Amino acid sequence: MKAIKLKVKYTRLGIIAEALLNYSEVCAIASITKNEKIADNFKIHLSIATELYYKLQERIAKRYPSETYKISMELHHAMILQSALLRFVNETQDDFKHNAIDIVKNELNNEIVNLSNITT
Repeated sequence: MKAIKLKVKYTRLGIIAEALLNYSEVCAIASITKNEKIADNFKIHLSIATELYYKLQERIAKRYPSETYKISMELHHAMILQSALLRFVNETQDDFKHNAIDIVKNELNNEIVNLSNITT
């Protein structure tokens, strides 16, 4: 499967990481349910969101960061990131964070649509 390459400015990496962390917390809470299928689904979402969070943290921790990054991810990673961004956009009150996440969310959506056009 072809990977999605999302171009992101360095200033937005921290906001994306925050969105993923919030989404991970929601998935952890939602995974505590009696329905086993739903719990397993949220556990998978939790593991993928956590993996993406730590990948972003590695890039943020670089001593001399570049201005833009290309984040390569598989389609299932992109879908989890998209869910996290959608949830974060609806919850945040900070206009700067809202606009930054909205830009990344739209770029990610375009990449997913382009990938789906290639595969069909």
